[in-house]
Amino acid sequence: MAMPQTVYYSAPEVKIGPVLATAVDLSEFCKSAVVVRQADALESSSMASRDRFYQAGMNTNSVTLTFNQSYDSAEVYATLSGLVGTQCYVECTPVDGTVVSATNPKFSLTNGYVESLEVLAANLGELGEVQIVVSGGTYAAATT
Repeated sequence: MAMPQTVYYSAPEVKIGPVLATAVDLSEFCKSAVVVRQADALESSSMASRDRFYQAGMNTNSVTLTFNQSYDSAEVYATLSGLVGTQCYVECTPVDGTVVSATNPKFSLTNGYVESLEVLAANLGELGEVQIVVSGGTYAAATT
């Protein structure tokens, strides 16, 4: 079996805020970042078809972020709590501290919606951890 030619150490850079200009870098708290680009499937089959056919409909993009919780000013809770019920900007690159390029692309959602925020998620003997989902918005990928 062939080995992959290029692999990377997963250490994403994550910025989130109301708009790009005010996005806060929360990379040091981020445990997981999942960016999903999705096009809704619209059936385009006809009565004469013997098979089902689909075409792309509207996009339903999302970003799911998991953070180690921090209640200090300008950190996780302070940054995310004001985004609930609003549209925001979020960007992620696979490797923090590395220039954006074809091998380290920047993925972003503009005007994504934040429906809810786990303000407290605690388990005895474990670090506090919260998750936020940014849904919808305009997806973009950049290599420069």
